Amino acid sequence: MCTRLTSRSQARSWGYPPWSPARENFPEPVIAYSVGDLKTLPAKTTDLLVDYKEIEDEDLAPLARFKNLRSLNIGTCEYITDKGLRHLGGLKKLEALVLSGEHITGAGFVHLCDLTSLAALNLYESGKIGDAGIAFVSKMKQLRKLGLFRASALTDAQLGELCKLAELRELDVRGCEKITDKGLECVAALSKLEYLRYSASPQTAVRGIASLARLKKLKIISLDGMSLRDDTLLPLTQIKSLEEIYLDAVDITGKGVRKLLEMKNLKWVNIQQCETNVVASVLELKPSLKSFYFHDWP
Repeated sequence: MCTRLTSRSQARSWGYPPWSPARENFPEPVIAYSVGDLKTLPAKTTDLLVDYKEIEDEDLAPLARFKNLRSLNIGTCEYITDKGLRHLGGLKKLEALVLSGEHITGAGFVHLCDLTSLAALNLYESGKIGDAGIAFVSKMKQLRKLGLFRASALTDAQLGELCKLAELRELDVRGCEKITDKGLECVAALSKLEYLRYSASPQTAVRGIASLARLKKLKIISLDGMSLRDDTLLPLTQIKSLEEIYLDAVDITGKGVRKLLEMKNLKWVNIQQCETNVVASVLELKPSLKSFYFHDWP
């Protein structure tokens, strides 16, 4: 069952807001479907998406041609390793990079440290990132957006190092199973953070979520995990700047939803894979709420 209640016809076409830093604020990229395309596409290309799964490290060598490249998405190239990242070291104008982290430990990030224009780094399936990789990322002081999706080995201590990136506006740490309340307390030190995506581990408790109230500029939060209940989520109401809340597979009740809807600046609420009776508690929405989206368990 899906229920969408809106005060205006501004329903979004998907449940979550896009988090693809290589596309935001950039034109539609030129698409390379083969190694041959990388060799023949115009060298003046500024935005590039490589949509060819079989590409390996040495196949990235032609990227050196694209001196004006601003955004690069090689997130589908799952065979790329740390060695392949050396071919990106000369892309001095690069502002946004999306990688597949399936075979990347982060040691190759040394080749990215001199890319002073790089403001957005998004790594998918980043379960092998180690201390060396974290150390290199923490040196990229200019980063404004960082995604470490399914960095299953990421620890609270490593997250603490990343949270020294004072310019971060967006952080995605979904699927980071080892992160606890201690890690969230480190996130709370990011005074400029506006957008947070986090998958709660069984260790997530009220204290961790409550620490996020220190994020005075946080506008969007996306949370998932059955360890998140009414009492755990209640501290969100203390984040006065919040405008959008996205919850997926959380153990929230109608009473908890009503508490969230009391937030003055809230404009969008999205709740997916929750109990059906939750929707009964939002039939009387406050006029300022632009849209509410609910999807119960299938």
